[in-house]
Amino acid sequence: MITEHFSLPHCLQLIRCENIGPITYWQLVRKFGSSKAAIDYLSSNVASLKKKITIFPLDQAYREIDRHQKSGIHYGAKFRQ
Repeated sequence: MITEHFSLPHCLQLIRCENIGPITYWQLVRKFGSSKAAIDYLSSNVASLKKKITIFPLDQAYREIDRHQKSGIHYGAKFRQ
């Protein structure tokens, strides 16, 4: 089920990381099974990665979601399985 692997805060955290674009995002999610697992891997291996990755703070992702909810903004996504 998609919701098990795609929690909104972790999806935002991963896509907001420095040097993570849409292609790298999906490569990581496919490789590790979820955005949280990808972030856990990146956090543990940041020194040995080929490109510099700065992990976006999870609390900022939650604040972004909260701001958008208060503004009436809803997230939407289309996933292919």
